Amino acid sequence: MHAGLLFLDRMEIEAELHARNRFFARRLEQRFSHEELRDVTNVVLGTPAAVMRCSRCGILIRDAAPDEDVFRHDQYGADVLERLHETHVRAFRAKAIDYRPLLPSGARVIEVGSYVGGFLSVAEEWGWRAIGTDIGCDVVRFCRRRGLDARCLELRDCALEVDAVFIWNCFEQLASPHEMLTNARRLLHDSGLLVIRVPDAAFYVQRRKDQSAFPLLAYNGLLGWPHRFGYDIAALRGLVEKHRFTFLRALRREAIRPLRDALHSWAREEESAVMGEGNRGWIELTFSGVA
Repeated sequence: MHAGLLFLDRMEIEAELHARNRFFARRLEQRFSHEELRDVTNVVLGTPAAVMRCSRCGILIRDAAPDEDVFRHDQYGADVLERLHETHVRAFRAKAIDYRPLLPSGARVIEVGSYVGGFLSVAEEWGWRAIGTDIGCDVVRFCRRRGLDARCLELRDCALEVDAVFIWNCFEQLASPHEMLTNARRLLHDSGLLVIRVPDAAFYVQRRKDQSAFPLLAYNGLLGWPHRFGYDIAALRGLVEKHRFTFLRALRREAIRPLRDALHSWAREEESAVMGEGNRGWIELTFSGVA
């Protein structure tokens, strides 16, 4: 990345965050505590900060983002963990048509940032042997209580060969993405697969110019850009291909967000109406280890 140009200042991000809070407060059927709103309006980097944009590649860069220890020490209530797990299980089951055919039964896979274990649970349903890694020991303990193979460590500390590496919903928060990709390549056999899911920075940059697109940004979880980095398809592809991966495909998918069933019926209808294929603000890129 080259020198960043100011894209949004701190006050603009703060205004977006307040607008996001009002948006969901109006649409939820009841009041929830800050803890219960985890991954809706309560997100780790959901605080005001300037956002820069690389003058060459267009990658968004959050100013003064904290180091990854902020995720390491994150704490969750038991009820919140259960709700998040159920949300993620539903979301990953819905991805069966996209991902289950890519690997045979018995495939060994590793997930970076296994969080509440939604993907680990579904991968087992698909017949895969799944291992999860996460620096957040609270969520790892939750997964292990459910019988999932989750480990409180980083990918660089793993020493095994796998058929696929999945990085869902956390690559954009990594302070050292090149190190992560180096370690992913080390663990994969030559024909192994790498899947990375991130919020689409281009979607955010383009849609925020249009006031009528505000609900799209809200339902996609992009308001206030609560991420360390922001990649579009071209930027992410270029980054990954530097590590001897071959690009296979890009899918556009919706946010994984809890409390959808707690929205007013009119809000659920609103979200369904606006979230067509072209309005899904997250991208999932698949790569092969064959360079």
